[in-house]
Amino acid sequence: MRQLKEIVHDRQRGAGELLGEALDWLARHPEMLAAPSRAAVLRLLRSGRPVMPGFRVLADRLERLLERGEPASAVVRRLREDWLTSGERVAENFSRIAAQRGLSSAVTISWSSAVRRSLSAAGVRRVLVLESLPGGEGRLTAEWFERHTSAEVELVPDRRRAEAVRRTDAVVMGADAVLAGKGVINKVGSRELARLAAEAGRPVFVVASTWKRITADPAVLLAGEPEGIFEFVPQDLLTAVITETMNPESPR
Repeated sequence: MRQLKEIVHDRQRGAGELLGEALDWLARHPEMLAAPSRAAVLRLLRSGRPVMPGFRVLADRLERLLERGEPASAVVRRLREDWLTSGERVAENFSRIAAQRGLSSAVTISWSSAVRRSLSAAGVRRVLVLESLPGGEGRLTAEWFERHTSAEVELVPDRRRAEAVRRTDAVVMGADAVLAGKGVINKVGSRELARLAAEAGRPVFVVASTWKRITADPAVLLAGEPEGIFEFVPQDLLTAVITETMNPESPR
């Protein structure tokens, strides 16, 4: 349980990466989903990080399948495959939209597995990455694109975000939480980036699977987090939230 707690409470990595690690941990320890430890595992996933609802979604799906009497190892394997497939389909949907719009460059923020996968799948040729303070995760993102893709990559100080928007075709960001019909929660700086994109006439795409979708008040989700780390980005600043289930023709 100690390792699972460390995963849930990790404040360095993104929601998608942490959810994948939680699934990997459960795959290695399916015995933790047997009584009496199951209740503690589900409680930790549901209450550990409200700002990352993927953990709650995982707990709900685990409980529903386990109540049917399926073996824990099979349940975790199925959910892990579903999680991986959802990420691949998000990237495929973004790739189609990027092709339709002729996107060859993008600016992004923070460290997001969905963004890395989506921009790579789309073959975006130039990626500008904001430094993403506090934390500076943008440096890791820029290094990843330099190592794993042939894209031209540039790490941009946060104060030059308006310039970065003007120099690219679109803003592409991940999300720690997707609030249906309201907007998304992501790293601080995301709202200003989206606002600048709207002013410059650039689309703003959020790439996130439905595992991160929740119906909630953003203030409630943010209440347990330190100030200046996450923020709410309202729906009217977003062109589309691209999921694994959306129609790729639908973004405005």
